[in-house]
Amino acid sequence: MKKVILFIACVLVFPAEGISQDVHFSQFQNPTAFLNPAMTGMGNGFRAGLQYRDQWSAVDKTFRTGLFHADGSILSDNNAYLGIGGYAWFDRAGAASMNQTEAALQLSGVVRVGNGMRLSAGIKAAFAQTTVNPDNLTWDNQFDGTGYNASLASGELFSQDQVSFFDFGAGIGFTYESSSNSVNSRGNTLINVGIAAHHLTQPDETFLSGGEDKLPMRFTVHGDSRFIIAGTKFGVEPAFQAHFQGQSMNVVVGSGFRFGLGNDSKYTGFLSSSALGAGLYYRIGDAMIPTIKFETQSLVFGMSYDVTASGLSNYIGGRGGWEISILIRNIGDLFGGTSGRSMM
Repeated sequence: MKKVILFIACVLVFPAEGISQDVHFSQFQNPTAFLNPAMTGMGNGFRAGLQYRDQWSAVDKTFRTGLFHADGSILSDNNAYLGIGGYAWFDRAGAASMNQTEAALQLSGVVRVGNGMRLSAGIKAAFAQTTVNPDNLTWDNQFDGTGYNASLASGELFSQDQVSFFDFGAGIGFTYESSSNSVNSRGNTLINVGIAAHHLTQPDETFLSGGEDKLPMRFTVHGDSRFIIAGTKFGVEPAFQAHFQGQSMNVVVGSGFRFGLGNDSKYTGFLSSSALGAGLYYRIGDAMIPTIKFETQSLVFGMSYDVTASGLSNYIGGRGGWEISILIRNIGDLFGGTSGRSMM
């Protein structure tokens, strides 16, 4: 059974037909610029965050993913500004010891189109690298009818164990935010929506001799929001993301719920500008995702757990994947510096 589990894990992250799926995060609302370069600079000042995901720990070789992202704005005037930022992520996957890394720079142009409304368009340029250890893989040619036989030839000819390439993406976005951005403001509203395309040049990522494995373009549609119920400290935060890549589809829908812990005041202490939140999301055909978070004016701490709801649960002991995140909303506010949309 151990070999069967490892074989399934290998197939999931290293499919025979070469159709791969990009990394994803369950707490997708924090790194919006990671989803879409058009969202670069759409915060309230320079922001930065970390995210870490550990999936299917019941499998001997688990799946681990980490992300660092940062973005802000420059060259601002009354009507427009530039967003600048970037991210770096790693992914360690399964028995194949597949290691993926990517680092990207992003640039956006943002135009103010009305009270609290902004339109944006963005581009990104990235460098990606993937390595794999083929000695750890098992193949259908190595099953002799009764079980796995390591002495049988795999029939696969690996020409290299490392692939590197440049990658590009673009997107458009829209944001609406009511005049106050404080954590507990009554009637506060925030809406982010966007569309993005990734892997525009469809780089070749094959490891096999004489083969070709074009990385399919990925199209992303996403949205997140916050609606504070007027006259209360309660709010709802509906959100969704949808990725379409080759034959793969990844759709997450759900909502968070939040409760303000006090009234905003610079005199009454830390908890007065804080909020607690919990939510429930569903990755269609895959997992339920309960979440919790604690937020202040400057920071957001989040935790989630993917409860596997698909047939895969039988092979991974019912385990899912946990994820933690931290977001610094405005670096200037956190360290007592100048807050605001632009530092230049």
